[in-house]
Amino acid sequence: MERKGLVIVVILLLSGFIFLWNHNSSADKTLAPTDSKSATTAKKVSHSGHGNLRWRNQSVVDLTAKSSVKDVFSVQVSAEGAALKSVRLHDEQYRHKKRTENAPAFLPKALVEAGDYEVVNVHKVSQYPFRFIVEKPDSSKNLPEVIRVVRKAARVEPVSGQPNQLRFSDSMNLDDLYLRKGDLVQINGAEISVSSVVNTEKMSSGTARTEVRQIVALSQPVPTPLPATVDAIRKGDIYTQYEADMRYVCVDCVAVDGSPGMYHPNNANGKATFVWPNPKRDESDIWIERTWMAVSDYRLQHTSRIINLGSDSFKTNSSIQVSGWVDPSSVDVSMFTPQNKPLTPACFIGGEFEEEMAQELDQSEEENEFRFNGSVEWFGLNAQYFLLAGIFSNEEGITGNCDLWADDVGPVATSLLNKLNDLDNRGVDPVSNWHIANLRDRLAAEWGQEPTIDSIRTWLKEEQLREAERADFGNGYIVRSAFGRSSIQVAGRAVTLNSQETVSCAPSWLSGRTMSTGKGPVLTCDDVMKEMNVDAMHLDEGSLSRAVGNATDPQRAKDLKKVLGAYRDANKTGTLSMKVLAGPKDLQLLEETTPTLASSLDFWFVGFIAQPMLSFLRFTHRFVGSWAFAIIILTILVKLMLLPLTQKSFTQMQRMQQLKPEMDALRKKYKDDKQKQQVETMNLYKRHRINPLGGCLPMVFQMPVYIALYRTIYSSVDLYQQPLFSAAWIPDMTQPDPLFILPIALALFMVVQQMLSPMGAGGDEMQQKIMKWMMPIMFGGFMLFLPSGLVLYIFINTFLTIIQQYVIRRKMKTSSS
Repeated sequence: MERKGLVIVVILLLSGFIFLWNHNSSADKTLAPTDSKSATTAKKVSHSGHGNLRWRNQSVVDLTAKSSVKDVFSVQVSAEGAALKSVRLHDEQYRHKKRTENAPAFLPKALVEAGDYEVVNVHKVSQYPFRFIVEKPDSSKNLPEVIRVVRKAARVEPVSGQPNQLRFSDSMNLDDLYLRKGDLVQINGAEISVSSVVNTEKMSSGTARTEVRQIVALSQPVPTPLPATVDAIRKGDIYTQYEADMRYVCVDCVAVDGSPGMYHPNNANGKATFVWPNPKRDESDIWIERTWMAVSDYRLQHTSRIINLGSDSFKTNSSIQVSGWVDPSSVDVSMFTPQNKPLTPACFIGGEFEEEMAQELDQSEEENEFRFNGSVEWFGLNAQYFLLAGIFSNEEGITGNCDLWADDVGPVATSLLNKLNDLDNRGVDPVSNWHIANLRDRLAAEWGQEPTIDSIRTWLKEEQLREAERADFGNGYIVRSAFGRSSIQVAGRAVTLNSQETVSCAPSWLSGRTMSTGKGPVLTCDDVMKEMNVDAMHLDEGSLSRAVGNATDPQRAKDLKKVLGAYRDANKTGTLSMKVLAGPKDLQLLEETTPTLASSLDFWFVGFIAQPMLSFLRFTHRFVGSWAFAIIILTILVKLMLLPLTQKSFTQMQRMQQLKPEMDALRKKYKDDKQKQQVETMNLYKRHRINPLGGCLPMVFQMPVYIALYRTIYSSVDLYQQPLFSAAWIPDMTQPDPLFILPIALALFMVVQQMLSPMGAGGDEMQQKIMKWMMPIMFGGFMLFLPSGLVLYIFINTFLTIIQQYVIRRKMKTSSS
């Protein structure tokens, strides 16, 4: 009877461990959208442009260069989209290991070599996290026009033998844009359209913007005489212009000496303000302003604002996208490989945590994107131990939609090999291609010498074979989480005064500009407030009315009051503010930022045990300075808490062993009547006050603790890349023992435990041998692939159990003699 109970418990234990393996790869997948939220598919946004040159020549602002948090993390914001280019964490615990084996060919050296943990793991400007997208609503008809200055006072010359072609012989400066089909070249008072871009030359082997020249074909012959310099402009609606080139200008940054293209904020609070289009030279009624500022460890403050200087309200759809690359090695996991949760797009919407695995999105019958509608509190990318998320300050979130999207990255080695051969055959330096340049830099770092074109070609041929082996997951996935809103109405700032003049006040970064549609220099809101003797905190009707009453020119003051009133009301629309967390999933950090971020930690149903367990481990670690010792102390504490139960249980097991002669007599007496034998056995137990299942209870109570510790290690960053001991063979307690020493030692200790454990009276001899040998072997086999931190806990618990059983056994022998 007692043996059957033990077998049941063993089955439950084994099922639990099997479930733990499967839980990592399956339980983290969420269900398809339910009826409680509207789930639809949304269209993708594509962005064209000179990707190679844009990537190499982007302006970058080092947001934390002069910040108090620079020792904790560094943040770079790119002018391309005013999005995050890099977020590096400087804590030694989080350092990247070198990832050279099977690293796809498109990955640059920075994402492959060992170093500070990089939260941003994409390198295309079109994939940088927190890109701001505006799209035309279906009902929009009159779209605001934007005039962009592509080239200003650029020297040009005709191309010999080509009457329609014009060569821009001046090198590009940082404010210049790449010429495109449809641009207008202003020559002798006329605007001539560019019918095509004939060539974009890179002088010598350089890739800097200042080494680029372009030749274009015009829609008509080049006029003569040709002026020494010309301007080139681009006209179009805001959506066409924004999609063509999302390069912003930082208006409060200064260049870093000796680092071309690198800037840092030029103000005391470290805030960087990016503006699109270029406020130095472009003209538009609609402007987009994005500000970034590091506010504390791993946290940023960000605002995206659409500014409408026109009279009519501007209606648009907008979204902010957070993209990342999923390493195929994190997807290709199985029951017998270390389980790491891959990067997943996620959001907290309508009071629920939504998350979708990349392969589930890619294989979904509803295409590769899910849209959830409701109140969004945060959105971003969720990794096993790190999080990149945008969090809205409103406790109830902001009403909109959350898109979770994924697409697989196909093979690239063949296309790169073809590109390399083509460029080489044409006599063009192959490293002018940014992917090949990335690969060359990476191979140079790995090989310790500069690779030749032939050696790069050989590597790419080998990569073709490796990509074929990774056919199931290719080169991983690009995933994206996005927050979007539809039909946002951005009120205009312009007001019509009694003189029938239309006036609006502009941001300070337009100070000094004279627009072609205006009668003079733009009027800035700062200048108006200064003239009215008010500040941005006192723009209510009462404050403005008092300012008019104190003015020496009442009519002028009344006009300015209208201007500031329109400015005040327009500021309530088109603005989206959020905190951005880019760092480890530390429970305290998450809860301090916003409580719902803790939902990204998956403690499963044992959270009520796991969270106190984590708090105790962290508390203990502060005193002992070692996570391994903290786990050992936790094991001892749990053992002491269960001591009354285990003491009674082991004592009963010993007493059951003493009943063996009586049990043998019952088996012999009722060998032909099994039912009677069971009844008499139970009567024997009752007379001696023994619970036949009492010996199994300690295992039953330990199992939730095992699972809770497993989920703690799996979810919390505290033990990530923490060694067992400073000089131990286990460098990371969240991963299996690389030498299998601890699991083998555990199996041996379990054999000793089984030898000390009394077998049930009257038990089958073969069954007893199975329990004595097979159970340790099976447990040891399971432990080979579980986190070594969990194995350490079970190992110490088993060691303490052996001591406890030995003491009880000796005590009972002494008392019986």
